[in-house]
Amino acid sequence: MNDLKRKVMELNGMKEDTDSRMKAELRPRKKLKREVQIWLENVERINGEVQNINERIGESSTLTRGFYADDVLKRTREVEELIQQGKFQEEKTGRFNIVIWTTVSKDMSIAKLQKDTASKIGVRFCGDEYEITRAGMLFEALSRTPRSVIILDDLWQEVSLDKVGIPQPFTRSKLVLTTRSFDVCRKMSCRAIKVKPLVEEESWKLFSEKVGRGILNIPEVEPIAKKIVERCAGLPLGVISVASCMKDINDLSEWRNALKELSNRKKSLNGLEEDVFQQLRFSYDHLKDPKLQHCFLSCALYPEDWEIEERELVRLWIAERLWKKWIAGRQSLTGVVQ
Repeated sequence: MNDLKRKVMELNGMKEDTDSRMKAELRPRKKLKREVQIWLENVERINGEVQNINERIGESSTLTRGFYADDVLKRTREVEELIQQGKFQEEKTGRFNIVIWTTVSKDMSIAKLQKDTASKIGVRFCGDEYEITRAGMLFEALSRTPRSVIILDDLWQEVSLDKVGIPQPFTRSKLVLTTRSFDVCRKMSCRAIKVKPLVEEESWKLFSEKVGRGILNIPEVEPIAKKIVERCAGLPLGVISVASCMKDINDLSEWRNALKELSNRKKSLNGLEEDVFQQLRFSYDHLKDPKLQHCFLSCALYPEDWEIEERELVRLWIAERLWKKWIAGRQSLTGVVQ
């Protein structure tokens, strides 16, 4: 009976974890999975049956207690099965119950970061709270969410987690930062994991997919294309943008000119950002039509990470007389938007 009680305590511990996990998962009006519901009902049932057996044993005499041995062993086996089923549910629901992904960007503010994080976990602000009040609300909500991972994407400077309301990482929960600065990792006491550029084979595969295999079958194009890929320095954005510019171009002289342009550009002075800029400048130059180039530059007027509506953008271009008709330039403009 003591062995059964210990196993029931373990089972109830799993039930509490499952309850917490379900609360996190059900936040956006999700329905409880039937198999999880059945498991929870069986745990409640076995709790009642074990309590009943325990009471009956307590009321019986020393001589008659042995009559309950079979019942105790049967319930012990059921509890062991439920424990195994409960472990199966935790592997099936994944390592984390909830993933909170927030893009921070260069123009970071505590208020914006709090608002973005709150929207991900269902916390509502009235709008007139103090910063410290919002931090307390977030801290309380996040502390109640077990097995969570918080991702702060594109961090440019050190940020105080306490001011935002993000609890320090604790058991079974994680905090992940993505940043271009190792100094940010150092100041926030993070374990830095450097994301390496694409290797040569990966770069070539990505370029081939975007530019199209048909183009690369043209004699003498492939060796030039491979040198162009080398100039992209393993940067996915650079590979994709250059490949998009060279798609459907079967003139060998244009491929040679493209390689010459990329080779003549100055070597990076400021690291990764300059390398990316060079590939974007190449794409810009290859738009050729000045109106398309102006359309491209108009996108720089929007704040970072702003969700630009395609139709709204086209209407602005038409208003600025950058394009007369949407239908006439649809294919070209779609390329600019992308």
